Amino acid sequence: MNAYFYMTKHGGFNGSATMFKDDKGTQKTDPLNKINLIEEVISNFEKELTIKENDEQQLEQKSSYNLYMNRFKFQLFQPLNGHLPSPFFISPTSNLWIGTGSTSITETLLTLHRIYGVPYIPGTALKGMAAHYCHRYLGKENEKFLNGGDYFNILFGSQDYRSFIYYYDAFPTPETVAKSLKLDVMTPHHKDYNISPSEQVEYKRLNGNVEPAAPRDDDSPEPILFMSARANFKVLLSCENDDEAGQHWLDIAKEIILQAIRYEGIGGKTSTGYGRFKEEVWDGKDQNEGNR
Repeated sequence: MNAYFYMTKHGGFNGSATMFKDDKGTQKTDPLNKINLIEEVISNFEKELTIKENDEQQLEQKSSYNLYMNRFKFQLFQPLNGHLPSPFFISPTSNLWIGTGSTSITETLLTLHRIYGVPYIPGTALKGMAAHYCHRYLGKENEKFLNGGDYFNILFGSQDYRSFIYYYDAFPTPETVAKSLKLDVMTPHHKDYNISPSEQVEYKRLNGNVEPAAPRDDDSPEPILFMSARANFKVLLSCENDDEAGQHWLDIAKEIILQAIRYEGIGGKTSTGYGRFKEEVWDGKDQNEGNR
Protein backbone atom coordinates (compact mmCIF):
# COMPACT_ATOMS: atom_id res chain seq x y z
CA MET A 1 0.00 0.00 0.00
CA ASN A 2 1.21 3.49 -0.85
CA ALA A 3 1.26 5.11 2.60
CA TYR A 4 1.62 8.61 1.15
CA PHE A 5 -1.47 8.22 -1.03
CA TYR A 6 -3.49 6.76 1.82
CA MET A 7 -2.55 9.60 4.17
CA THR A 8 -3.23 12.36 1.64
CA LYS A 9 -6.49 11.15 0.09
CA HIS A 10 -8.36 12.10 3.25
CA GLY A 11 -9.97 15.47 3.76
CA GLY A 12 -7.90 16.26 6.83
CA PHE A 13 -8.55 17.70 10.25
CA ASN A 14 -9.99 21.04 11.15
CA GLY A 15 -7.80 23.79 12.60
CA SER A 16 -7.81 22.40 16.13
CA ALA A 17 -7.41 18.81 14.91
CA THR A 18 -10.49 17.73 16.84
CA MET A 19 -12.55 16.54 13.88
CA PHE A 20 -11.43 14.15 11.17
CA LYS A 21 -12.96 14.05 7.68
CA ASP A 22 -12.49 10.86 5.70
CA ASP A 23 -12.23 10.57 1.91
CA LYS A 24 -16.03 10.43 1.62
CA GLY A 25 -16.41 13.71 3.49
CA THR A 26 -17.80 12.10 6.65
CA GLN A 27 -16.92 13.96 9.84
CA LYS A 28 -15.44 11.77 12.55
CA THR A 29 -14.37 12.67 16.04
CA ASP A 30 -10.69 12.79 16.93
CA PRO A 31 -8.53 11.51 18.60
CA LEU A 32 -9.87 7.96 18.25
CA ASN A 33 -10.15 8.02 14.46
CA LYS A 34 -6.80 9.71 14.03
CA ILE A 35 -5.19 6.94 16.05
CA ASN A 36 -7.06 4.32 14.03
CA LEU A 37 -5.87 5.96 10.82
CA ILE A 38 -2.22 5.74 11.85
CA GLU A 39 -2.60 2.14 12.99
CA GLU A 40 -4.38 1.21 9.77
CA VAL A 41 -1.68 2.77 7.61
CA ILE A 42 1.05 0.90 9.46
CA SER A 43 -0.75 -2.46 9.58
CA ASN A 44 -1.61 -2.41 5.87
CA PHE A 45 1.62 -0.85 4.62
CA GLU A 46 3.25 -4.17 3.75
CA LYS A 47 0.14 -5.63 2.13
CA GLU A 48 -0.71 -5.32 -1.52
CA LEU A 49 -4.06 -6.36 -3.03
CA THR A 50 -3.70 -8.36 -6.21
CA ILE A 51 -6.22 -10.33 -8.26
CA LYS A 52 -5.52 -14.03 -8.41
CA GLU A 53 -6.27 -15.32 -11.88
CA ASN A 54 -8.41 -18.38 -11.22
CA ASP A 55 -11.98 -19.54 -11.62
CA GLU A 56 -13.15 -17.79 -8.45
CA GLN A 57 -11.31 -14.50 -9.12
CA GLN A 58 -10.38 -14.27 -5.46
CA LEU A 59 -8.47 -11.40 -3.91
CA GLU A 60 -5.31 -12.50 -2.27
CA GLN A 61 -3.14 -10.41 0.02
CA LYS A 62 0.59 -10.84 -0.10
CA SER A 63 3.59 -9.01 1.32
CA SER A 64 5.18 -7.83 -1.89
CA TYR A 65 7.08 -4.85 -3.20
CA ASN A 66 8.20 -6.23 -6.53
CA LEU A 67 7.90 -2.87 -8.23
CA TYR A 68 9.82 -1.14 -5.45
CA MET A 69 12.49 -3.84 -5.52
CA ASN A 70 13.01 -3.40 -9.24
CA ARG A 71 13.11 0.38 -9.01
CA PHE A 72 15.48 0.15 -6.04
CA LYS A 73 17.85 -2.07 -7.98
CA PHE A 74 17.80 -0.46 -11.41
CA GLN A 75 16.64 3.17 -11.12
CA LEU A 76 16.76 4.80 -7.68
CA PHE A 77 20.53 4.78 -7.31
CA GLN A 78 21.81 5.73 -10.73
CA PRO A 79 24.37 8.57 -10.50
CA LEU A 80 24.55 11.35 -13.04
CA ASN A 81 26.31 10.48 -16.28
CA GLY A 82 30.08 10.54 -15.93
CA HIS A 83 29.97 10.73 -12.13
CA LEU A 84 31.95 8.51 -9.80
CA PRO A 85 29.43 6.80 -7.43
CA SER A 86 29.92 5.97 -3.77
CA PRO A 87 27.03 3.89 -2.35
CA PHE A 88 26.88 2.63 1.22
CA PHE A 89 24.32 1.29 3.69
CA ILE A 90 23.27 2.52 7.13
CA SER A 91 21.29 0.69 9.80
CA PRO A 92 19.25 2.35 12.58
CA THR A 93 20.12 2.47 16.25
CA SER A 94 16.91 4.44 16.94
CA ASN A 95 13.71 5.41 15.14
CA LEU A 96 13.71 8.12 12.48
CA TRP A 97 11.26 11.03 12.49
CA ILE A 98 11.86 13.33 9.58
CA GLY A 99 9.64 15.92 7.89
CA THR A 100 7.97 17.14 11.08
CA GLY A 101 7.85 20.74 9.88
CA SER A 102 5.41 20.00 7.06
CA THR A 103 1.63 20.03 7.38
CA SER A 104 -0.22 16.74 7.81
CA ILE A 105 -3.73 15.56 8.56
CA THR A 106 -2.30 13.88 11.65
CA GLU A 107 -0.35 17.00 12.76
CA THR A 108 2.84 14.93 13.09
CA LEU A 109 4.12 14.18 9.60
CA LEU A 110 6.68 11.61 8.49
CA THR A 111 8.32 12.18 5.12
CA LEU A 112 6.88 9.64 2.66
CA HIS A 113 7.79 9.38 -1.01
CA ARG A 114 4.95 10.53 -3.24
CA ILE A 115 5.43 7.79 -5.83
CA TYR A 116 6.54 4.79 -3.81
CA GLY A 117 4.80 5.69 -0.54
CA VAL A 118 7.80 4.64 1.57
CA PRO A 119 9.73 6.64 4.17
CA TYR A 120 12.97 8.10 2.84
CA ILE A 121 15.72 10.57 3.75
CA PRO A 122 15.93 13.48 1.29
CA GLY A 123 19.38 14.19 -0.10
CA THR A 124 19.01 17.80 1.03
CA ALA A 125 18.61 16.60 4.62
CA LEU A 126 21.76 14.48 4.39
CA LYS A 127 23.70 17.36 2.90
CA GLY A 128 22.45 19.86 5.48
CA MET A 129 23.25 17.52 8.38
CA ALA A 130 26.75 16.87 7.05
CA ALA A 131 27.42 20.57 6.37
CA HIS A 132 26.39 21.52 9.90
CA TYR A 133 28.57 18.81 11.42
CA CYS A 134 31.53 19.75 9.20
CA HIS A 135 31.38 23.43 10.16
CA ARG A 136 30.72 22.86 13.85
CA TYR A 137 33.25 20.11 14.60
CA LEU A 138 35.78 19.72 11.79
CA GLY A 139 36.06 23.50 11.49
CA LYS A 140 37.53 23.60 14.99
CA GLU A 141 40.43 21.43 13.83
CA ASN A 142 40.95 22.97 10.40
CA GLU A 143 39.52 26.32 9.34
CA LYS A 144 39.23 25.11 5.75
CA PHE A 145 36.28 23.00 6.92
CA LEU A 146 34.45 26.08 8.22
CA ASN A 147 31.52 27.43 6.20
CA GLY A 148 33.13 29.34 3.33
CA GLY A 149 36.44 27.51 3.62
CA ASP A 150 38.05 25.75 0.68
CA TYR A 151 37.31 22.21 1.85
CA PHE A 152 33.77 23.10 2.90
CA ASN A 153 33.04 24.60 -0.53
CA ILE A 154 34.32 21.48 -2.29
CA LEU A 155 32.06 19.26 -0.19
CA PHE A 156 28.95 21.44 0.04
CA GLY A 157 29.32 24.37 -2.35
CA SER A 158 28.65 28.05 -1.70
CA GLN A 159 26.44 30.87 -2.93
CA ASP A 160 28.66 31.21 -6.01
CA TYR A 161 29.79 27.63 -6.74
CA ARG A 162 28.15 24.22 -6.64
CA SER A 163 29.74 21.42 -4.67
CA PHE A 164 31.78 18.66 -6.28
CA ILE A 165 29.86 16.09 -4.22
CA TYR A 166 26.23 15.23 -5.01
CA TYR A 167 23.87 13.91 -2.33
CA TYR A 168 20.97 11.66 -3.38
CA ASP A 169 17.78 10.61 -1.58
CA ALA A 170 18.28 7.57 0.67
CA PHE A 171 15.67 4.78 0.43
CA PRO A 172 14.94 1.74 2.64
CA THR A 173 16.35 -1.54 1.44
CA PRO A 174 13.78 -4.03 0.08
CA GLU A 175 14.60 -6.39 2.96
CA THR A 176 13.49 -3.85 5.58
CA VAL A 177 10.98 -1.58 3.81
CA ALA A 178 7.85 -3.63 4.60
CA LYS A 179 8.38 -3.25 8.36
CA SER A 180 9.76 0.29 8.20
CA LEU A 181 6.72 2.21 9.56
CA LYS A 182 6.44 2.23 13.34
CA LEU A 183 3.79 3.39 15.78
CA ASP A 184 5.46 5.85 18.16
CA VAL A 185 4.34 8.06 21.02
CA MET A 186 5.35 11.30 22.69
CA THR A 187 3.99 12.55 26.02
CA PRO A 188 4.32 16.35 26.21
CA HIS A 189 3.66 17.99 29.60
CA HIS A 190 2.25 21.43 30.42
CA LYS A 191 0.31 21.69 27.17
CA ASP A 192 -1.50 24.93 28.00
CA TYR A 193 1.67 26.66 29.21
CA ASN A 194 3.72 25.72 26.13
CA ILE A 195 1.25 26.79 23.45
CA SER A 196 2.35 29.29 20.81
CA PRO A 197 1.54 33.03 21.06
CA SER A 198 -1.24 32.72 18.46
CA GLU A 199 -2.75 29.81 20.40
CA GLN A 200 -2.53 31.83 23.61
CA VAL A 201 -4.82 34.44 22.08
CA GLU A 202 -7.42 31.76 21.33
CA TYR A 203 -6.93 30.23 24.80
CA LYS A 204 -7.58 33.55 26.50
CA ARG A 205 -10.64 34.16 24.33
CA LEU A 206 -12.14 30.83 25.32
CA ASN A 207 -11.24 31.17 29.00
CA GLY A 208 -12.39 34.67 29.86
CA ASN A 209 -9.07 36.40 29.13
CA VAL A 210 -7.29 34.19 31.71
CA GLU A 211 -3.60 33.49 31.13
CA PRO A 212 -2.49 29.84 30.83
CA ALA A 213 -1.56 28.45 34.23
CA ALA A 214 2.08 28.07 35.20
CA PRO A 215 3.47 24.53 34.85
CA ARG A 216 3.05 22.21 37.84
CA ASP A 217 4.55 18.85 38.73
CA ASP A 218 1.10 17.32 38.87
CA ASP A 219 0.15 18.36 35.31
CA SER A 220 -0.99 15.34 33.34
CA PRO A 221 0.96 14.35 30.21
CA GLU A 222 -0.95 14.08 26.96
CA PRO A 223 0.12 11.05 24.87
CA ILE A 224 0.29 11.77 21.14
CA LEU A 225 0.69 8.90 18.69
CA PHE A 226 2.69 9.43 15.53
CA MET A 227 4.48 7.48 12.80
CA SER A 228 8.22 7.06 12.77
CA ALA A 229 10.47 4.88 10.60
CA ARG A 230 13.09 2.24 11.26
CA ALA A 231 14.87 0.54 8.38
CA ASN A 232 18.20 0.03 6.69
CA PHE A 233 18.84 2.73 4.10
CA LYS A 234 21.02 2.85 1.04
CA VAL A 235 22.87 6.16 0.64
CA LEU A 236 24.44 7.34 -2.60
CA LEU A 237 27.01 10.08 -3.15
CA SER A 238 28.71 10.93 -6.42
CA CYS A 239 31.47 13.20 -7.66
CA GLU A 240 31.79 14.80 -11.06
CA ASN A 241 35.53 14.05 -11.00
CA ASP A 242 35.87 10.40 -11.96
CA ASP A 243 39.42 10.03 -10.71
CA GLU A 244 41.52 9.48 -7.59
CA ALA A 245 40.86 13.00 -6.31
CA GLY A 246 37.13 12.46 -6.70
CA GLN A 247 37.30 9.25 -4.69
CA HIS A 248 39.27 11.06 -1.98
CA TRP A 249 36.54 13.68 -1.50
CA LEU A 250 33.81 11.04 -1.66
CA ASP A 251 35.51 9.18 1.18
CA ILE A 252 35.64 12.39 3.23
CA ALA A 253 31.97 13.18 2.56
CA LYS A 254 30.95 9.63 3.48
CA GLU A 255 32.89 9.76 6.75
CA ILE A 256 31.31 13.10 7.67
CA ILE A 257 27.82 11.69 7.06
CA LEU A 258 28.55 8.58 9.10
CA GLN A 259 29.95 10.59 12.01
CA ALA A 260 27.11 13.12 11.90
CA ILE A 261 24.30 10.59 11.66
CA ARG A 262 25.79 8.46 14.42
CA TYR A 263 26.46 11.18 16.99
CA GLU A 264 24.15 14.05 16.00
CA GLY A 265 21.30 12.26 14.22
CA ILE A 266 19.02 13.44 11.44
CA GLY A 267 15.42 14.66 11.41
CA GLY A 268 13.35 15.60 14.45
CA LYS A 269 13.76 14.79 18.15
CA THR A 270 17.50 14.18 17.77
CA SER A 271 18.01 15.65 21.25
CA THR A 272 16.09 12.67 22.65
CA GLY A 273 18.00 10.10 20.60
CA TYR A 274 16.00 9.86 17.37
CA GLY A 275 17.55 9.69 13.91
CA ARG A 276 20.72 7.77 14.81
CA PHE A 277 22.33 5.35 12.36
CA LYS A 278 25.56 3.41 11.94
CA GLU A 279 27.21 2.01 8.85
CA GLU A 280 25.88 -1.38 7.79
CA VAL A 281 28.79 -3.56 6.72
CA TRP A 282 28.03 -5.29 3.44
CA ASP A 283 28.33 -9.06 3.86
CA GLY A 284 28.71 -9.84 0.18
CA LYS A 285 25.04 -10.59 -0.45
CA ASP A 286 23.07 -8.56 -2.95
CA GLN A 287 21.52 -5.79 -0.86
CA ASN A 288 19.28 -4.90 -3.78
CA GLU A 289 17.42 -8.17 -3.61
CA GLY A 290 14.68 -9.07 -1.14
CA ASN A 291 12.44 -12.01 -0.39
CA ARG A 292 9.23 -10.16 0.51
